[in-house]
Amino acid sequence: MKIIVVVVGLALAPIQVCAECAWVLWAAGTDGSSTDAAPWNSYKSLQECKQDQQGPAMKKILSENERKGLRLLPVCLPDTVDSRGAKGK
Repeated sequence: MKIIVVVVGLALAPIQVCAECAWVLWAAGTDGSSTDAAPWNSYKSLQECKQDQQGPAMKKILSENERKGLRLLPVCLPDTVDSRGAKGK
């Protein structure tokens, strides 16, 4: 029983840490030949980020870019994650 509690506690530890961190709304986009990602805005909570992710401003931007042949994917990530990947040296 103690082993299960420890394993569950360790599995939930990153979630608890991220619940207290800042969140960034990323807009990842592709035109079919290349993909790029850029930070859109930052938030104090995941809930705030998700509200903006599904809000009217983002829907308008998604629609405008789709007409231009670009597909955007808005994603909320903890500020400790950079969706552009590792930086080279």
